[in-house]
Amino acid sequence: MILNKIVIGVSFNAKIFRLASLAGVITDKVIAAVTDKKGDGLPPFIKVGGVSELQVYQLGFATEDDHNTLHIDTGQVIYTRSSPQPGTSALNLDSVIEEFSDLWKLLNGLIEFPGARRIGLVGEFLLSNEGDNSSASLISKFSKFPVNSNSKSTQFMTIFDEMNVISPGEFNHNTSEFWNCIYSIYNSERDEVFKLPGRINTNIDVQRYYNPAKTNVAREVRVVKDEFLEKRRQLKERLKVLELD
Repeated sequence: MILNKIVIGVSFNAKIFRLASLAGVITDKVIAAVTDKKGDGLPPFIKVGGVSELQVYQLGFATEDDHNTLHIDTGQVIYTRSSPQPGTSALNLDSVIEEFSDLWKLLNGLIEFPGARRIGLVGEFLLSNEGDNSSASLISKFSKFPVNSNSKSTQFMTIFDEMNVISPGEFNHNTSEFWNCIYSIYNSERDEVFKLPGRINTNIDVQRYYNPAKTNVAREVRVVKDEFLEKRRQLKERLKVLELD
């Protein structure tokens, strides 16, 4: 399993309407941090843009190829990191988390974010080469549906989640405290960025919902990372049963 992409996201328990007025300062600080660590850590963001809509302001940073981004809006922060050589070179999870922590510390010092209702960590993995008909292979291994050996399939995707509720009492998605893990498995030709014929992708999206909201996000991201690693271990064991490791 090659780790092709990592996404770290934080959703707040309240909106930050002062983001628009701080956009210039945020941009200066982020670009300065990138310049200071050029070639050592943060990706070289050279694209910057802001979009203002009713009650929503968005500020974004991206590398030239748009494969590495930092997105900030009134309700969340999302950091996306992609492998420079998808399919052959894996990302280092600890390094990406360190990058995010540096950015979070910088941004929080300027904005003073509200508490985090949700922290998510997504890993996009590339599996072994299944030949030129990866969809057919997935169909046969994930279902009892017979596959015509003479046909070629280009569309397969399965998504499911597993939830672990922490809060006592009746579950409420808006207020309960819980873990949720979403699994997505599909042929790589469906991928939005890295379309690799004959390959198979599997995504793990580990989400932690908090009540009360958490303010020490850098610490909590590492807690989420530990859960992510355990879910990755479990997924590898499951895929072995299907001969997809």
